[in-house]
Amino acid sequence: MANQVYRWFDGATAMPPAPAGAWTVTSLAKIAGNGIRLGWASAPSPDAITRTLTSDGPPTAWQWAWARFLTRQNFQALWTDCVEPTLAARQAFARRAGELLGWDVPGLGPCLLLACVGIPEATGVELLAGQGLRVSPGSAFGSPVDSVRLSFSGDDRGAGPDGGRSHG
Repeated sequence: MANQVYRWFDGATAMPPAPAGAWTVTSLAKIAGNGIRLGWASAPSPDAITRTLTSDGPPTAWQWAWARFLTRQNFQALWTDCVEPTLAARQAFARRAGELLGWDVPGLGPCLLLACVGIPEATGVELLAGQGLRVSPGSAFGSPVDSVRLSFSGDDRGAGPDGGRSHG
C-alpha cells in the first residue's frame, strides 16, 4: 500500500511510481477538507476492485459537482489557501526552533514528530496543551518512541506564522 494522501505537501510536481503490485491511495481531504470524502485508489490489477470497495463513497451527484469544480484555477485556489500556508507555518516553526534551540528540522510536509526525551508521551501532550497547543500522541501515528505529532494545517491564518497554533 502506498499512501499518497499527503502528496500535495511534498514539493514534487509528480509522485514517484508506487512499487510493483502496490495499491495507492490518494485523497483531496488534505487540500480541500476532510468533509468532502473524496479520494481514489489504484489497484495493481482491475480484478482487485470489487463492488464492496466502490459502494461506500459520497453520492454520485457530489462526485460530479467536485469534478466540475476542480478546474485548474480552483485547484490552484485550494493549493494557495491550504498547502502554502501549511508549509509556511512548518517552515516558520523549523526556523524558530533553529534560532531558539539549535534544532535542524529537515523535510517538508504538513506535520512532524517530536520525540519526548525523558518524559512519557502523555506528559508531552499535556505540557503542550498547557501552552495552548493541541498535539497528538506520536503512537497514534505509528511512532516507535514516545513523541508528539505537530500538524501545521488548519493554523489560525490571522495569527501569522509566529502566532498560529498547531493542531495534532
